[in-house]
Amino acid sequence: MAVEIWDDTGAACPPGVRGELVCTEGFPSTPLRFWNDGDPGEVGPRYRAAYFERFPGVWAHGDFASATDHGGIVIHGRSDTTLNPGVCA
Repeated sequence: MAVEIWDDTGAACPPGVRGELVCTEGFPSTPLRFWNDGDPGEVGPRYRAAYFERFPGVWAHGDFASATDHGGIVIHGRSDTTLNPGVCA
């Protein structure tokens, strides 16, 4: 998947810096819509707000993450207030 970690301005975060996990290209398991969210066959407003409002046209996953120096990714917790975000020590 084409994933990156962005700061609030949409710039890529360097390794070790926590930001929003985003997908910059479509992916096969992307949900198509939310149940009972607008007209069938169209992207509903709740779905759009949940994933595409923060960075227009880019899927914001809803998780804080940081890249490691070795190319891995550490997930720190939710950024979308679904659950309390984890805190780095």
